Amino acid sequence: MMRKAKRQSSNEFQRRQLVSAHHYERLDNILASNELERVDVPPYGDCFFAAVLTSITGMNPEQTATNSLRSKVCKHLNEKKNHYKIEGINDNYENDIDSLKTPGHWDCEIADSIPLVMANMTGRPLRIFSSDVNIPILDVHPDIVDVPTLEKKKPIYLEKEKPIYLAYLKVPNEEHYDAVQPKKGIQCTALDKELYTKLTELEVQKQKLETDRKKKEDLLLETAEMESSTPRKRVKHDHTVPTTPKSTKCGY
Repeated sequence: MMRKAKRQSSNEFQRRQLVSAHHYERLDNILASNELERVDVPPYGDCFFAAVLTSITGMNPEQTATNSLRSKVCKHLNEKKNHYKIEGINDNYENDIDSLKTPGHWDCEIADSIPLVMANMTGRPLRIFSSDVNIPILDVHPDIVDVPTLEKKKPIYLEKEKPIYLAYLKVPNEEHYDAVQPKKGIQCTALDKELYTKLTELEVQKQKLETDRKKKEDLLLETAEMESSTPRKRVKHDHTVPTTPKSTKCGY
């Protein structure tokens, strides 16, 4: 019985490997026909955010940048609740957002809306190349028009003519996003690099402020300890009143 179970488990594992390999081959062929190539992103719950950052910056993102992008998505979902929440479909909207705030978490209904959220946040369309035979290429366009806000904030990553490319492996229970780059190498614009910098700027500033605060506290504590341990020297005061010499009259 145990041998049979192990054999079945091994066969299932091999079958899934073959399915994944077939999907990857199909996906890579689609990308190659568009003079693009896939950039591997670690298969974990942050793969979508990491793939977006890698695709638009050409750099592997730090975890702080990935977490920052996730937080911005959750904030946007809260602010635009009336736009994304559909009664009777995603009734767990608020709970899903709370779950989505956790790094590495993705398995929730609202995750299907995140590509559209990213398009609306950046003002740029997403072009998703998929291993799905029925939908090999999916274009996701922004559907929120908020020109005054965009003009006011002037987002550095606003390039309406430039889509964000992603690769989507659609294998049941093994769905995964990878980044995409031009086949001849990554051509990263100054705006893209600035976006990456801005995404980590807040976290870096917070860390610096916290470090400076601790240094000041340590310095004040050290100064206080030195003053308490060093005895004060008593100052000797000379209370003697100086006398003025008497004048001597000289007679001629």
